[in-house]
Amino acid sequence: MDEFYLLVHYDKAWEYNTPVLGIDFGYAEAVLAAAKRIGSAVGMFERIFVFVPIADGEKVFRIYPA
Repeated sequence: MDEFYLLVHYDKAWEYNTPVLGIDFGYAEAVLAAAKRIGSAVGMFERIFVFVPIADGEKVFRIYPA
């Protein structure tokens, strides 16, 4: 294998927690905050994604590289 990708499923959290959506804040901003927190400490992964099943479909956000 040449590359390793990490896909984080935000499915159970989406069902049981308050939605991330607010005034001037949503999933994109939450992913940006996560990307800043992770920085370059990504281990063996070349790319990191977050999968979010939302009410009107699905979204995938890239955390790394930002």
